[in-house]
Amino acid sequence: MSWKETILTQYSASPRLLAIIETFNQAMNLDDFTDKFIDEVWDVTTNGTYGLDIWGKIANVSRHIQSDISSNSFGFSEADDGNINDHPSPFNEVPFYAGIQETETVRLTDDAYRTLILAKAFSNISMATIREMNRFLTILFKGRGKVFCVDYGEMRMGIICEFYLAPYEKVILNKYDVLPTPQGVLLTTTQLVPPYFGFADDAYPFNDGAFFKG
Repeated sequence: MSWKETILTQYSASPRLLAIIETFNQAMNLDDFTDKFIDEVWDVTTNGTYGLDIWGKIANVSRHIQSDISSNSFGFSEADDGNINDHPSPFNEVPFYAGIQETETVRLTDDAYRTLILAKAFSNISMATIREMNRFLTILFKGRGKVFCVDYGEMRMGIICEFYLAPYEKVILNKYDVLPTPQGVLLTTTQLVPPYFGFADDAYPFNDGAFFKG
């Protein structure tokens, strides 16, 4: 776009004003600045920390989220506190005990924060239909594998992912009200990652794959 197209009509016939702008235009080339601004601030798919912080304020979502912190660590039977999710494990599986975590507040990395911003922005403009949800999930997890939304009936919906979700992705999908689900509908997320026993082409036979635990 030429700078002349941005001049208001009442000033378009002013030779002095046009001469000043033309002189400034010849002295300043904003092409590099514009490209850098688009990549690092404007485009949410490419920008860095500063640009994401701006978009986070626009979408009204914080970079800091509340996430459960696993305390699973190396130990022996006497270290078992009865929590089946955080039981002691043997060598070469988990790290040594690092002490009690003081906080469950986690600062998201740029990629994780980008996921949260996109989810929140989509919820602001979506009509909360199955088709819209599937379209958004396909964009959000592009190249990761199959992901889709299903209607279970009885005020329940589910997101099925045929790939592993990162910890921050599970937190965002399960704990943050950023997906455009209809009011009063329960949303659950399931990772259906083979090998599982079944009869599909990519499933495992008896004694090879475990039963699926939903």
